[in-house]
Amino acid sequence: MNSKSNKLAALVLGVAVVGLTSFVSSPAAAQEKKQTVSKELAKTLKAAQEATQGKNPKYAEALVKLKEAESNPKKTPYDQHIINELSAYAYAHTGNAAEAAKANEALVNDGFSQQSEIPARVKAVATASTRTAATRVVGCPSIGFSTWAGARS
Repeated sequence: MNSKSNKLAALVLGVAVVGLTSFVSSPAAAQEKKQTVSKELAKTLKAAQEATQGKNPKYAEALVKLKEAESNPKKTPYDQHIINELSAYAYAHTGNAAEAAKANEALVNDGFSQQSEIPARVKAVATASTRTAATRVVGCPSIGFSTWAGARS
């Protein structure tokens, strides 16, 4: 393995360990209590959610609404969780692996995600990180890591 592959493997492992460690120390009470978004952000978050649905989803529109919600000083920790949830989805569908990974990592660490969701979130972070690293190495966003790695074998 070359140095870049070793660094990438260490990064992926580190993200997984940090995410799982953070989850173990997160408050269980946050998961047991039924949460709702704040009145201040309900309309904006609903608009963002609706923009991601239907036959012709408008992910760019959703991301504009999510940035608006993100900048609201009255957002609650649960509002931030929903912002991250919708952002992860929208960024994944627009091909922005780096931002999708950030949102998924925040979901792993925020204390609101269910334990059953954590492995999929960690995998999403690792996959996005791998794609982002492969894109930087190869310099072509249309070539995934597996294609690049296969060409090197």
